[in-house]
Amino acid sequence: MNDNILISKIKGRPEDRVEALHHLYTADDCHVQKAVIAHVMKEGGDRESGLGICHEAFIIADRKIREGEFRGDSSISSFIIGIAKNLWRNKIKKKKPDFSLEGILEMCADDDLEAKYFKKERMELVLGVIGTLAEKCKEVLLHYNLGYTNEEIAGLLGHPNVKYTQNTLYRCLGKLKKMFTPKKMKK
Repeated sequence: MNDNILISKIKGRPEDRVEALHHLYTADDCHVQKAVIAHVMKEGGDRESGLGICHEAFIIADRKIREGEFRGDSSISSFIIGIAKNLWRNKIKKKKPDFSLEGILEMCADDDLEAKYFKKERMELVLGVIGTLAEKCKEVLLHYNLGYTNEEIAGLLGHPNVKYTQNTLYRCLGKLKKMFTPKKMKK
């Protein structure tokens, strides 16, 4: 199938969409899955991670094509591979410290049973610390931890663009992390 047929099928009926995506995923002339797995493995991942990234890339590409965001500057296969490379790069960046509420709780937690018992108290502590942050940080962190994307947060909070939301989130998570990072004692 050529790209024009694939695009019309993806934008068409659900059965046609499934057929087109299945073709892209499995056809010998479409090397998407192999290319994504090879890229992920080259960049330090494993086959399983490559398959996961490939699945995510297909979901994103499907949505972007249906919403008209695919401009046709490249083949659909190249488009999906590009999305997968960006997903993997972002995943590698996220392997840096986890600044989510759960990640911060884990940073604070001991591995013993007593620490697990006090998880609720630690959560209250984290929420109390969040309460001391500026309103802008509270709103962004709340939406972030509810699972909203940066695009959704930008729209909900009336930010001028997604980059502004990303920068605000990064700064707020940094402030939160700093509040929970033990200070080194001077000798």
